[in-house]
Amino acid sequence: MAEVRYPKKVRDLKRLEAEAVELCAYNNSVLHGLLQTEEYARAIFNVRRPAFTEGEVEQQVTARLARQEILDPGASRRVFSFVQCESTLRRPIGGRIVMRRQLERVLEVGRLRNVDLQVLPLNREENSGTDGSFRLLKLTDGATVAFSEAPLSSRVMTNPKETTVLDIRYGVIRAQALSPRESLAFIEKVLGETEDMTLKASGDTDASVEWIKSSYSTADGPDCVEVAAVPDTVLVRDSKNPQGPRLALTPTAWTSFLPYASGS
Repeated sequence: MAEVRYPKKVRDLKRLEAEAVELCAYNNSVLHGLLQTEEYARAIFNVRRPAFTEGEVEQQVTARLARQEILDPGASRRVFSFVQCESTLRRPIGGRIVMRRQLERVLEVGRLRNVDLQVLPLNREENSGTDGSFRLLKLTDGATVAFSEAPLSSRVMTNPKETTVLDIRYGVIRAQALSPRESLAFIEKVLGETEDMTLKASGDTDASVEWIKSSYSTADGPDCVEVAAVPDTVLVRDSKNPQGPRLALTPTAWTSFLPYASGS
């Protein structure tokens, strides 16, 4: 019964996604809904004009997150292919903190065994996706349903003459993009750059941050770790090389890291 609260368009899309054996999607404005964190999705719906009411924002966010259940590789043999334009990885929707967590989520999904995730870099001279975002749903009966979205309207296509054109286009876009392995490395690089910008924005300098030697450090051994806290981030560095590279972790990631640091 809860599903009837979702907007009709979302209900239809969720139903078709659940029936699909393969989902292919190209996005060049925002990250695909199946990849989005709650904070990222909320930021998108909050800037919609004319504005949604608070209740409508909650309804849209809840519906979007509910769709992500189909990503579970243990639930079915469904496979996914995403191609994201590089611009969607660099556009700081919701702010740098939200975007950092969002990129971590993209990496998490991209490592699932039933997902191929690719990035189409902005420096590519050939880009067959300039007409906009679209998705293809390949159903159990062999049919293909295509979706394309534009302001004020979304178009659903079932005519094989139209879906075949988009299927061919998607294949070309995939060939123009980085491979899945190269794409994960690329996203990790963008995440590192986002973390660097976050640290600069938070005033992370040796003069403004209090570094504390971790209780897991050894007195004279190689394990000399210092930690510091800035807004929404735990910084980790080697106390023997304070000017060297450092990790920037979310509080949740730091909590998960502690058992490994302590050897337990």
